[in-house]
Amino acid sequence: MLFERSIGPTRFNTFAVTPDGQHFIDLDDSVAEPPPTHLVLVQNFGEELKRLVPTEN
Repeated sequence: MLFERSIGPTRFNTFAVTPDGQHFIDLDDSVAEPPPTHLVLVQNFGEELKRLVPTEN
Protein backbone atom coordinates (compact mmCIF):
# COMPACT_ATOMS: atom_id res chain seq x y z
CA MET A 1 0.00 0.00 0.00
CA LEU A 2 1.34 3.41 -0.97
CA PHE A 3 -1.22 5.69 0.66
CA GLU A 4 -3.85 5.27 3.31
CA ARG A 5 -6.63 7.51 2.04
CA SER A 6 -9.84 7.03 0.14
CA ILE A 7 -9.90 7.72 -3.57
CA GLY A 8 -13.21 9.18 -4.63
CA PRO A 9 -14.61 9.58 -8.12
CA THR A 10 -12.71 12.13 -10.18
CA ARG A 11 -12.63 13.35 -13.76
CA PHE A 12 -8.82 13.16 -13.90
CA ASN A 13 -6.13 10.65 -13.05
CA THR A 14 -4.51 11.78 -9.84
CA PHE A 15 -1.38 9.69 -10.23
CA ALA A 16 1.28 8.83 -12.78
CA VAL A 17 4.43 6.77 -13.11
CA THR A 18 7.45 8.42 -14.72
CA PRO A 19 8.54 6.98 -18.08
CA ASP A 20 11.59 5.33 -16.53
CA GLY A 21 9.36 3.60 -13.96
CA GLN A 22 11.47 4.91 -11.07
CA HIS A 23 9.06 7.45 -9.58
CA PHE A 24 5.39 7.60 -8.66
CA ILE A 25 3.68 10.99 -8.74
CA ASP A 26 0.41 11.61 -6.89
CA LEU A 27 -1.83 14.67 -6.75
CA ASP A 28 -3.29 14.90 -3.26
CA ASP A 29 -6.39 17.00 -3.63
CA SER A 30 -7.81 16.11 -0.23
CA VAL A 31 -7.13 19.67 0.98
CA ALA A 32 -8.50 21.56 -1.99
CA GLU A 33 -8.48 25.33 -2.16
CA PRO A 34 -11.78 27.12 -2.69
CA PRO A 35 -12.71 27.53 -6.36
CA PRO A 36 -11.64 30.78 -8.04
CA THR A 37 -14.11 33.64 -7.88
CA HIS A 38 -12.95 35.51 -10.99
CA LEU A 39 -11.24 35.00 -14.32
CA VAL A 40 -8.72 37.27 -16.03
CA LEU A 41 -8.94 37.25 -19.84
CA VAL A 42 -5.97 38.65 -21.74
CA GLN A 43 -6.71 39.39 -25.38
CA ASN A 44 -3.90 39.73 -27.93
CA PHE A 45 -1.49 38.07 -25.50
CA GLY A 46 1.31 37.78 -28.07
CA GLU A 47 1.25 41.48 -28.89
CA GLU A 48 1.08 42.43 -25.22
CA LEU A 49 4.05 40.17 -24.48
CA LYS A 50 6.07 41.79 -27.31
CA ARG A 51 5.24 45.21 -25.86
CA LEU A 52 6.23 44.26 -22.31
CA VAL A 53 9.34 42.25 -23.24
CA PRO A 54 10.77 43.70 -26.43
CA THR A 55 13.38 41.67 -28.26
CA GLU A 56 16.11 42.95 -30.50
CA ASN A 57 15.78 41.83 -34.14
